[in-house]
Amino acid sequence: MTAGTLRATARDRGAAELNRLKALTRIGMGRCQGRVCGHAAAEILARTLDKDIAAVGRLRGNPPVKPIPLGGPS
Repeated sequence: MTAGTLRATARDRGAAELNRLKALTRIGMGRCQGRVCGHAAAEILARTLDKDIAAVGRLRGNPPVKPIPLGGPS
């Protein structure tokens, strides 16, 4: 993913919030779940839209989900 792709998506597809940018580009969906790229993506989005970084939000975390048995055979 390049910074140019993030800027173009923000401008051309109306990604005005970081999680919308995530949905459109899959930024933050790698192994680290955005811990490495999340802040940089937020800065790029904020500068592209000429907003404060707090205004673009932050990435929602998606923890790994694994079924856990609640009961077992007696």
